[in-house]
Amino acid sequence: MGGKYFSVVALVMLLASMVVQAQPELSYNYLDARYRMQDETLDDGREIDAEGYSVEGSALLSERLFAVASFGEILTDPIPNGGGSVEIELESLTLGLGLRQRLAERLDLNLGVAYRRSRVEAAQGAMRESDSDSGHVLIAGLRALPQPWLEIEASVGRSEIFDDTSTTFALGALVEIVPRFQLGATYLRSSDVDGISLGGRIGF
Repeated sequence: MGGKYFSVVALVMLLASMVVQAQPELSYNYLDARYRMQDETLDDGREIDAEGYSVEGSALLSERLFAVASFGEILTDPIPNGGGSVEIELESLTLGLGLRQRLAERLDLNLGVAYRRSRVEAAQGAMRESDSDSGHVLIAGLRALPQPWLEIEASVGRSEIFDDTSTTFALGALVEIVPRFQLGATYLRSSDVDGISLGGRIGF
């Protein structure tokens, strides 16, 4: 299931080798917008498709401390249920702080903690049911600039919300097209979700 999404990220990284631009250092002041596609595995083993969007902003507060805020929404395809079908929508707002530690030139270790508020809604015809909860997220990751125009990101995050604990792995690439603007792709994998996000990042 994960092969098709991982292949897209690999293709982006391959095409990036043909680009010659310049980003002098890792930036923590940016606005990032993504289109998301993912496969989800339900408790009964069925696999469903979902898509949505996410917007994330980051701002450097001091030499090592940065703040992050994001909002995302995911909507599943109709899921057969009895004589009809149900659609599930998930919204999440995340607010967090992170620390960066330089390990080498153009290589940073990031450690972060965040508060997350989520709402899930199931709709079947005119009937709607929703629930909301809040929890926390712990994140550790690496950011690197192997080339001045190419950024590689890898992270692992652990979240606790809706009485469930989930671990998510992410691997992504960003390619600078013009100064302060990058195109990116990120592959995401957890125990029941496999997906990719595509979009752009503007630095400031």
